[in-house]
Amino acid sequence: MKFKIIKGLGNGRKIGFPTINFDPPRDLNLKQGVYACFVKLGQKQYMGAFYYGPKYNFGILRLCMEVHLIGIKSFPRARTIELNIVKRVRGVRKFVSIEALVKQIKRDIDKVKKILKNAELD
Repeated sequence: MKFKIIKGLGNGRKIGFPTINFDPPRDLNLKQGVYACFVKLGQKQYMGAFYYGPKYNFGILRLCMEVHLIGIKSFPRARTIELNIVKRVRGVRKFVSIEALVKQIKRDIDKVKKILKNAELD
């Protein structure tokens, strides 16, 4: 899947997980949640934790799409992004606090790494 990159609000960066944001297409046939994916930016490929759904903990109820490139703190400049989704990790949840969200993101990233390392071996 290929998407046009848009400017986000910087919430991911503020909590230690910078993301690349893009608008979901209206005809997207994908369950909301967190996914393990490979991300292509330019000529490079990265491991990614992809989120599709509302950002309840930040008061955003519309559907959003964002991906955190695992192990990357600053992103190469690009106008488009390509995702190869490997596996769904979990559904969408609202957390009692930002701290609880951060703990869950860390667990999600650990799961994503394991899934993608196994996918590379296949």
